[in-house]
Order: sequence, then C-alpha cells, then structure tokens
Amino acid sequence: MKKYIFSIIALLTMGVTFTSCDPETNEPAGGFKIGDMAGEWLVTVDALDADGETVLYEDPYGMGEFTINTYATTNDETDKMWLYDGNFYGVQMLVPINLNAMTFSCDFTPYDLNETGNAKIISGKVIKNGGVNIHGKPVDKIEIIVEFDDNEDSDYFTYFRYSGVRYQGFTE
Repeated sequence: MKKYIFSIIALLTMGVTFTSCDPETNEPAGGFKIGDMAGEWLVTVDALDADGETVLYEDPYGMGEFTINTYATTNDETDKMWLYDGNFYGVQMLVPINLNAMTFSCDFTPYDLNETGNAKIISGKVIKNGGVNIHGKPVDKIEIIVEFDDNEDSDYFTYFRYSGVRYQGFTE
C-alpha cells in the first residue's frame, strides 16, 4: 500500500512541477518604443579640441572602460530618453532623440538632479552593428560628443567623446 501512495505522490509532484513551468501566454517578450537606442554600453572617454574631432587626450582621467545607460521614459515616449553615467561626470539627464535616425542632442541642460552643472550634447548616435564584441561579432555602437560648462580642464580641451559598444554580458 505504501508503494502505491508513494507512486501517486511522486506522479502528482511531477505533474505540478511540469505544469508550473508552462508559459501563461504565447506572446513574445514585450519591449519599449525606443528599444534600439536603449541599453547598457561599455564606453571609454577621450578629450577633444574645439573642433570636436581631434583627440587631444585618450582617456584623460585614466578611467578605462566603464558603463553608461540609456533608457526609456516612464511614459515610453519616442522623442526622448534618459542618459545615465554614474561613473564619469554623474550625468543623469533627459535628452531629446530622433528615433528614426537613432540620434540625439541638446543645448545646455542640467546634467544631474542637483543641477550643479550643464551639459550640451553636440551629437549622439547609436549605430546598429557599428562595433564588435570581444568575440568579433557585430554589436551596436554608441558615440556621444558632449561639452560640460563646469569642465575644470577647459583650457586644455573643450569636448569629451564617449564611445563604445552595447554590453553583451561578456567581460570585455
């Protein structure tokens, strides 16, 4: 008798286990409207001169590679996104975007919640498959040229360029 009870309990447990793994729907995973522009990015920063093109100093503060994030607004708007850099300049700002061109820019805007300084994004763009990961596979690339009004080294360089690739979960 114990053998039958044990078998029934085992079958019921297996049945519950396998049915609890079934998906509730067959709907694909949802996203948000600016999904191609949003993400975590592994970037480096270079200092540029006044023309915004010539690199004067590669990695001027010895930061190496670090992450920044771009993400959707709470209303899932298609004309703006959040830019967050908690590592370099403490940027946390809402920037206007052109979703079709995958570009963004803004005039001087407070770059943090305490409004201690302003940042002007001269140009920002996300390039689909514009970079490569550590395995040589194509990944999205981001490039941002920005000016900070409180740049203490403005006598030496004017702009900073963040450039890097979408984080893929690998140690780069």
